[in-house]
Amino acid sequence: MAIRVVVVGGGAAGGACARALAATAETDGYVLDVTVVSVEARRPYNRTTVNKGLLSGAAGEHEITLAELDHPDIRWLLDVAAVGLDAHSRTVTLSTGRELAADAVVIATGAQPRGLDADIDPAAAHRVLPLRTPAHTARLRQLAAAGPVVVAGAGLIGSEVPASLQQLGCAVTLVDPADHPLSGHVGPLVGTWAADTLTAQGVVLHMGATVAAVRAPGGQRQPLTVTLSDGTVLPAAAVVSAVGARLDTDWLAGSGIAEHPSAAGLLVDGEQRVVGHSGLYAAGDLAARPGATSPIRLEHWGEALRQGRRAARTVLTDLNLYGGEPDDAASTAEVVSFSTYLGPIKLTMLGSPGRDRAEHVVFGAPDQQRFLVAYTLDEAVVGAVGVGGARAANRIKPLVARGADLDDVRGVLRALAG
Repeated sequence: MAIRVVVVGGGAAGGACARALAATAETDGYVLDVTVVSVEARRPYNRTTVNKGLLSGAAGEHEITLAELDHPDIRWLLDVAAVGLDAHSRTVTLSTGRELAADAVVIATGAQPRGLDADIDPAAAHRVLPLRTPAHTARLRQLAAAGPVVVAGAGLIGSEVPASLQQLGCAVTLVDPADHPLSGHVGPLVGTWAADTLTAQGVVLHMGATVAAVRAPGGQRQPLTVTLSDGTVLPAAAVVSAVGARLDTDWLAGSGIAEHPSAAGLLVDGEQRVVGHSGLYAAGDLAARPGATSPIRLEHWGEALRQGRRAARTVLTDLNLYGGEPDDAASTAEVVSFSTYLGPIKLTMLGSPGRDRAEHVVFGAPDQQRFLVAYTLDEAVVGAVGVGGARAANRIKPLVARGADLDDVRGVLRALAG
């Protein structure tokens, strides 16, 4: 009899998990029944292209589909939602009424975009949209052809969107309540550089403000008026809501699985097991993993892929189907890293940079558009942001992972410069 694994969520984490499960079963010759439940109506795709290449036109929809997930041993239930879970029996209830019992359940439903907290005229509502799916991208491309776009939220997605829109010939205004872009990820030194860089690229910034109201005074075919909390009124053809996301965990109500009180999300151990629930695993945005001082969640595409693969290996280990070495990515010596772009300029982020850490320029200089900032907490380097290339940042990954001091970091980078 086949061993049954149900993966709930067909995004980065769920797709990576399913692919790893199927590939290992194929290699090792055992029978594994892998079912993926996905609320989207299409197979998984590279979601990072939605606000970059797909939006700018550099990539087409056919190019972003993840063909490697089209595996004969993975059954995809598309356009179907999970609406309940019995944690004890590991049974998932679907929106169709069907129930799927499993030997292991991997929870990877991730997060959904938050709605814009503003007074939105019903006639304007169809021109206020998030950027999460190819359908959103196609709609925004259509709207942007008619005029300027206001982007609400200057986080990772919001700060990347302007460059793609500018490639379409569109003027962009970026609005955020913080005092600089990327405030949830970097401190004021890098944040001020980001603000100056976006401004130099032609993006109009309104920091310290939010979108308060969106009106369509001339009807559905005329420009919107976007009123900010500081009283500024902007014309727009569309408003992009990039104000964050909320975890997709409502379907777990009544399951007995509680979200972590401070980190939110589902508390997992270092191998993606849901703590206190045998046979349940979680990966991606909603997984709260062990951190240096408290559980942390990491909402990044690359990290979701890593966690999905790690969850697959743990499932196989717990089912006595895998006898290899533990996943290296789960090691405490591994430091989380990801990249983002401001126009053509790449930013590489390591560890835990943030506004509550001290910032130190340890390589290059901000006015050279190629530099590295180390972030310290209690004199230990806990994060870094490399601007204009990843070479210097990658060189200090091991030091960030072990919380080295600044002198060690500067010594490694001095050798690099020499």
